[in-house]
This record gives sequence, structure tokens and C-alpha cells, in this order.
Amino acid sequence: GMFFDHEPEHGDDTTLRNASAWGSERMHGSWWAGGNRWTAIRQILAVNHVLGGQPAFGPPTPSKVPFTSVDGWQRDEYTVPGDSLTWPSVLDKLPELAYRAASATTSPEHRTGLLVLLEALAAGPLADPAGTVRLVELIEPLGGEAPGRGRPEAVHRLGQVLRKGARTVVVLADRGRNTRDDAACWLALDHDPTGAFGPVPGFTLDHERVHRQGIARDRLTRLTALVREQGPAPWRPEAAEAFHTATGIGPLQSAAL
Repeated sequence: GMFFDHEPEHGDDTTLRNASAWGSERMHGSWWAGGNRWTAIRQILAVNHVLGGQPAFGPPTPSKVPFTSVDGWQRDEYTVPGDSLTWPSVLDKLPELAYRAASATTSPEHRTGLLVLLEALAAGPLADPAGTVRLVELIEPLGGEAPGRGRPEAVHRLGQVLRKGARTVVVLADRGRNTRDDAACWLALDHDPTGAFGPVPGFTLDHERVHRQGIARDRLTRLTALVREQGPAPWRPEAAEAFHTATGIGPLQSAAL
């Protein structure tokens, strides 16, 4: 699979979950199994790779899974890792996570984990603050069995990459069936550099969340490099100003954080 051998120190799922937790809030999901697993960081790198316009290079898309090329849409021949994760919640917390990575009160393990996470997010469009990435729930009607003759067979869309021009949609997670059991629900990330988005053929849109809490890639890269080189920022009044300059999150917010 994509990035299957990527195992950065302190970039494992457990460390990232704990380092990114805010109060009682956690990145929830079945991926928080015990032991050392790197499902989140691998999927983030893979998703950023394809959202940036590069082809997926995971397992091949199953040939029997239907796809009709409508209105210029194409499907990648290969897939991204399809673990059922909920890391997209961090896309709304980038300024806070960047501050935490730079804070002297953060443990060295958590700081390293946060830097790994922020660097992975900065490797493509996921960190973009301009509203070009949205999380969507896509509903796909199921064909198949006649009513009462058993459940229609689910289509396996997990990890599929759909594209039209510069726009890319990646299916991240299987959300099961709707209440009438006649449609599949998929969680997907949709990247449109214009921010216009629009429909995805073969699906109806149930929910969407456009992410606008990112940090521009050059700023985020500069910040992570600074923390790696110089360690955490000692707390002083000018630190808030420096952090505001680096991340652009606003002087009041950086002082409050």
C-alpha cells in the first residue's frame, strides 16, 4: 500500500491521538487499536499525495466495482489506504496544534508527534486555509436485489480516487447504510483549488464541512522547521507576536493560546 513502510518515531496512532486531544475530545475511530500502528499518518500522506494531483499507488481498484465516466470525471487505477479513520477533525485545529507543538509545556514525545503530523498535513493541500478542501458524506443508491429478496450487495469504494480536471475526491471511510438500507454512505475529502466544488456524479451529497482553519503551507513548513531546529518557544510576550507572524492565526488568539 501507499507509504506502508512509513513508521516515524512518535508518529504512531496512539501518540497522535493523545498529542492532538483537546480536553475530553479525541480523534475517535476504530483505528485506535492497541500496539504501534501508523494508519493515520500513512493515510494523511496518501490523501495529500492524490489531492496534490499525483496518482494513487496503493492496491488496484477492483475491476468489478462500477464506474461510469460522466462529464469528464475519471477514476484512478489504484487506491489510497482505506482504513476507517476520523483524523479529518484535526483539519479544524491546525493553529492550536501548531501552537501546542511550539509550546514548552508539551512533552518531547508529543511535540515530535505533532511535528510529524503537521509536516504530513503541509505536504499537500490538506492544510490549505483558503476553503479548497471539504469533508463530505456521499450517498450512493444501491442497485441489486428485488425488495424483500435480501440486502443489495455493497459496492467497495473505500480508497477510490475520483478526478475532474484539478478537482479530486478521495473516499476515506465506509459509513454503512442509510435508514432504508437502500443506499451506501461514504465519507470523502473533496479538493477543488477554485473552492467551487459541485456535485459528484453517481452520488448525492448529505453533509459537507468546508475547512478554513488551515495554515498556508509555507508558513506551516517554516514553523515546523523552526521548532525542530530551536526547540519549543520560551514563553515571553514577543513569542505570541512571533507565533502570530508564523501562523497568521491572529495576535489575540496566539496570546490566549
